[in-house]
Amino acid sequence: MAQIPVPIPIVEAQLNALTELGFTVTSLNEKTERIHYTEIAHMAVAQVSCAGTRPQTIIDLFVNQEKNRRLFRLYLDSFNPMRLVPASPSSDLALMAVIHTLHRESGAQILPNELVLQQGPRVFENMDAFEAEAYPGTAWADYQASAVRADDFSFVSET
Repeated sequence: MAQIPVPIPIVEAQLNALTELGFTVTSLNEKTERIHYTEIAHMAVAQVSCAGTRPQTIIDLFVNQEKNRRLFRLYLDSFNPMRLVPASPSSDLALMAVIHTLHRESGAQILPNELVLQQGPRVFENMDAFEAEAYPGTAWADYQASAVRADDFSFVSET
């Protein structure tokens, strides 16, 4: 019997706080959840341009919680990194501190590579270009077609 791939829900969320053991996020429907750093399997960071607008910084966190796997997509405009790292002298340095904290505490692999830790987020012309480079060989187009935008933090299975 062939296994049916289970899409990973994409949860668009706001990063609220960083703690010693993890962080909290709030989804678009205002559900808040605590996540341990050790539950982050992979992360991707980029700046994505949309139709001539200023690039938007995105942090994708792939979270594995037993059988509940989700991708939390955090947009910089939904949280202020200076609020999370108040001692930082600038928003850009605060963002880098957030990225370094998530990476250091989780040990997660950074996709497509760890250059973001030294150079900051790379700019992509659109979301498709970012996803194609960050997730090569994952049949992202096929995955994206079956992916579910989930705000309810529930595990989604297609039959």
